[in-house]
Amino acid sequence: MKIEQIQQIIEVAQVGSINRASQNLYIAQSTLSSSIKCVETELRQKLFIRTQKGIEQTEFGKIFVKYGKTILEAYQHIQSASNLQYRNGSNSAFKISIYYLLFANRLLYQMFNKYSDQNINFHYINTPRDRILFDVAHNISEIGIIAMPSLMKSQWLDLIYSYGLEYHTLSIEPTHILFGPACPLYQSNKTSVTINELHNFSQITIKENNELIKAIEAEISKTFCPSTTIQLSDRDLLIGMLHETNGYYIATMNQYAYVKEPYDPIIKSLPVVACPFHYEFGLVKKQRTELSALADEFVALIRSAITGNNSK
Repeated sequence: MKIEQIQQIIEVAQVGSINRASQNLYIAQSTLSSSIKCVETELRQKLFIRTQKGIEQTEFGKIFVKYGKTILEAYQHIQSASNLQYRNGSNSAFKISIYYLLFANRLLYQMFNKYSDQNINFHYINTPRDRILFDVAHNISEIGIIAMPSLMKSQWLDLIYSYGLEYHTLSIEPTHILFGPACPLYQSNKTSVTINELHNFSQITIKENNELIKAIEAEISKTFCPSTTIQLSDRDLLIGMLHETNGYYIATMNQYAYVKEPYDPIIKSLPVVACPFHYEFGLVKKQRTELSALADEFVALIRSAITGNNSK
């Protein structure tokens, strides 16, 4: 039995569905089913039974999950201890997953140049929010930096906690739209925009896999009532779509983070007046773990960038 299999079984137990668990874990449903069956064969016990409502844990399955969580917690402490070895000069990796914040890329370059002669491996993953939670929960990354709307905050906090993670707010930001030269707003002299002024334009979104995050994005679209929506599976397509269409992307634009280097030399942004939600930049990390020196330094750079301490 592997740690990954324990993680998989706990995920299935938490969501009550092999299909949903496989999406959250980014593996095929058949692979997950096969993995569970292997564990059941090894232990000679059934972990789940199928019902009309889906799947339920057997009594042994409940015992497995109870002790499996203890094993995972111990494993996480081992991982944390490994990360802390950097303080003793033996760590050689910095791993972070981040939600497409372009100013953070500049901070990565700064970190890399600073430590380029110290044999440190950098793993920097730009990815959707659900994948960030997965990466940090499964030790693919030490920390995650996310941007979340304030809509349904109690629910998305519960989602974060369900992964065994902590959330720390770094900054609260007003809602903006981003748009390019094909948008009629581009030639205007507006300093802000209302939701009603956006009804005739297309809204561009980035695909998310988690059901809760998809529900949050649906609430945002319901609020803005765009004429059409354009869903992208790849953030790399966003800049091109903003350049070539009348579409807008709902996000935030920190007033300090892009002072030295703009988000894009062509794309513009406007704050949305009376928007019923704002955005938060936040840090996610394993519960009850201490950050490595490199992670701590990177978070400090993020804080400085969004508060203007390094914009001079």
